Amino acid sequence: VEADNGYIGGEYCHEFVVESEAGESRFFVDEKGYAAHEDVAKFTPSRLKTEPEKPMEDVEGINIIGVEELAEFLKIPVESTTKTILFETEKGEVIAAAVRGGYDINEAKLKKITGAHQLNLATPETVKRVTGAEVGYAGMLNLPKEVRQYFDLTTANRTNFEMGANKTHFHTINVNFGRDLPIPEQFYDFSSAKEGDIGPNGLPLTSKKGIEVGNIFQLGLHYSRQMHDAHFIDEKGNPQPYYMGCYGIGLARTLATIPEVSNDEKGIIWPESVAPYQVHLIGLDLEDAE
Repeated sequence: VEADNGYIGGEYCHEFVVESEAGESRFFVDEKGYAAHEDVAKFTPSRLKTEPEKPMEDVEGINIIGVEELAEFLKIPVESTTKTILFETEKGEVIAAAVRGGYDINEAKLKKITGAHQLNLATPETVKRVTGAEVGYAGMLNLPKEVRQYFDLTTANRTNFEMGANKTHFHTINVNFGRDLPIPEQFYDFSSAKEGDIGPNGLPLTSKKGIEVGNIFQLGLHYSRQMHDAHFIDEKGNPQPYYMGCYGIGLARTLATIPEVSNDEKGIIWPESVAPYQVHLIGLDLEDAE
């Protein structure tokens, strides 16, 4: 499956995954062969029905924070809610990221977009400082200029949506881009796909779980450009950096995966290719053989 290179860097990565409910990896596939880890899976958010703009207003909702509970309280679809999460980078910068209700922020995607090496949930003290509210009521309205704002693709093409009012126990409804919020210069892809979302091939995505057993990393020129002698001389006599790659096979993971996918009610079924023996002879009453 397509995967994220992570800290190793480079251009492209394939992760080898054995499908299993015991696995730690979640990935998406379609019927045409698309397969991608949730950290890189691409999808097209469903378009929502637009409606005439309504007056924006703040609504009190004491201790109502989760999007499902909030949508029920406000009598609006979950898709009309907005989940705004504040993060702090390794440099102390504050980042506000907004996704449509019903979706989750994928931190691997967000790191790549923001250029951060580390993202931590903002502390309650930081949330209070930049929003004026307790945790759970953050929104994108009237945030200080120091806060870097990012809107996910799922938040586009909506009218009369909700978001935190940056006031404890309050939510703002009927928010609209262009009137109440500037239209973002760019909407980013940093949410995790869901079962049934439409993938790059125009087909619904199916969610699966699996165990990672290996990787191939296409490092590109990421490292060779930083190494003094990692180059070759082309036909014109000019030095060119090597295009690099590497791979890894998790032997311990592979061995541990076998019992997860090859077993029955009596225990492990070792495939012949890795079985410690092919035939086990058991002697009965050997002491009486003479």
